[in-house]
Amino acid sequence: MLTEEVAAAIEQLEHEASDSVEKVHLMENLDRIASWIKRRIDDFIDGRSRAEPRDEITAIMRISDLYCRLGRWEKASHVLDSIERLLAGGYCVAVMAHAMKQKGRLLRSRARWDEALEAYQVALKIYEKLGNVEGVSDIHNSMGIVNFEKGSWDTSEQHYLEALDLIEDTSPALRGKIHNNLGALYNARGDCDRAISTYLRCIPDFESTANEIGLAQVYNNLGMSFASKGDWENAAGYYEKSLHISTRIEESELMALTYLNLAQLHVDTSSPTQAEEYCRLALSILRDLDDQLGIAEAYKILGITERLNRNWSKARYYFEQSIMLNERCSSPLGLAEAYFEFGLMCRDAGKNEEAHSLLSKSLSIFERLKASKDIESVRTEVSKLDRLYLNIIEALGAAVENKDPYTMGHSSRVAYYSLVLAQRLGLSADDVRGILIAAYLHDIGKIYVEDEILNKPGKLTSLEFESIKRHPEMGVASLSAVEFPWEVKESILYHHERFDGSGYPAGLKGDDIPMGAQIIAIADFFDAMTSDRSYRPAWSQEQTLAIIANNRGILFKAQIVDAFVELVEQGIITADSKARYTMNALWKRCSERVTISAHP
Repeated sequence: MLTEEVAAAIEQLEHEASDSVEKVHLMENLDRIASWIKRRIDDFIDGRSRAEPRDEITAIMRISDLYCRLGRWEKASHVLDSIERLLAGGYCVAVMAHAMKQKGRLLRSRARWDEALEAYQVALKIYEKLGNVEGVSDIHNSMGIVNFEKGSWDTSEQHYLEALDLIEDTSPALRGKIHNNLGALYNARGDCDRAISTYLRCIPDFESTANEIGLAQVYNNLGMSFASKGDWENAAGYYEKSLHISTRIEESELMALTYLNLAQLHVDTSSPTQAEEYCRLALSILRDLDDQLGIAEAYKILGITERLNRNWSKARYYFEQSIMLNERCSSPLGLAEAYFEFGLMCRDAGKNEEAHSLLSKSLSIFERLKASKDIESVRTEVSKLDRLYLNIIEALGAAVENKDPYTMGHSSRVAYYSLVLAQRLGLSADDVRGILIAAYLHDIGKIYVEDEILNKPGKLTSLEFESIKRHPEMGVASLSAVEFPWEVKESILYHHERFDGSGYPAGLKGDDIPMGAQIIAIADFFDAMTSDRSYRPAWSQEQTLAIIANNRGILFKAQIVDAFVELVEQGIITADSKARYTMNALWKRCSERVTISAHP
């Protein structure tokens, strides 16, 4: 049993924590009492004492709560270790469930999602064994929060709905919390109206139970939903309500969160100076709490403010820090948002290759999370960049055809053959896109070859052939100012290499030749041989295919020859020197396996 002196000391510490007195003295006393109580519990566990430590367990829970309020998460977790040892030894009382729930909360605050879920599972089993319906509901709510943070949104929603089913008519305090969390999930998915209606259901429950923290939270969340709808006035009003309550009750975490949301609002309304001020206020709290996810969010917003001010180096620093922290905390939503904003910065700075890569990473995560609102935003930006590349590619392709009328349509046909061949070989969508672009531009270097050589009706001299052989290198040089987010330039440079090492410009052999270049090589050969040239008439499809088959494993890789022959036999590839394909149709085929119509 605790002495009156210890009990009074704990009560005094709780009072001091609420009054926010000087923390060094408070922490020293808290550490001293925690160590004394922990020894009492350890004595019981190790058999040195027979007195059941019921009062000590309650006291250690209060101390853990105090550590949490002071942002000392590791200390809070450490003092709970003794209770976990009691549980392992079979000493199972109702307070144990609360202890494991607290343990889960601590682990959640450190972004240790799987460990948090394990702790919650233990608490869930105890509450179920005790028949504590409200406790079971509360744990499902907590597990919903963890699954939301780790990106398992469908599982998160299941936990929230199960929690509501258990206490729908019995516990307004808990019901309000669950609706608040469920609203946050709907908002993240982009269903702002459903989120707002769900949040509004919380307010009567929080008001009837005098839950000021809950009210501050839901006002903050309502502000976020209205901001998502572009209703800045309502958003600002709810944020101010939240900040008023959280400041009055000295709820530091909520104050920091609301500061961040106000910062984001000023970013959205193009007021970077005010946004930075709110970010700095948030960071002063978040660093004291060691809230890594909150700090990551603050860095992201600071990155946006620097992007708006066109301070690229500072913006890059903040975005990289945000990405690092989100990765460390395994937060997919935060990571997707940081990638997106970083991608926009790179786009604005003219770093299109890096922008496309970052935006694609963001899109991949948002699609996995099924965040419809964010998916639409990222897709729009990716589409803009794709359009930029397509404009460049089509202009360059047209320049090649204008230079050499005998190759009219050749680039688009080689691009089509290369595209379907790459897909048949099972390459990724990004690899296919890179090969498509390289195939469309594979002859770009011929712009720099003299017309007399390109259109010469007879056999080329050795010097003339040497000039022709330089076109892959000249093509890559001409693209030096273009940044592609896919592997393009190597495929162009080496598309005249041959599997046995007899090609040019580097005499590469076997799989030292990039796969894209090998694919373009066979597509280029097929179309060149089946088209009329200034120095010879076209060969038949059958003749050309026979030559390709005879050079299986010699000029062309066996696997690629087999796939190409199969495509011809199936009629997917056919020799037609009049066929032309638009880049838009080819590009669409990269993601959607649709039939492409050729235009004579």
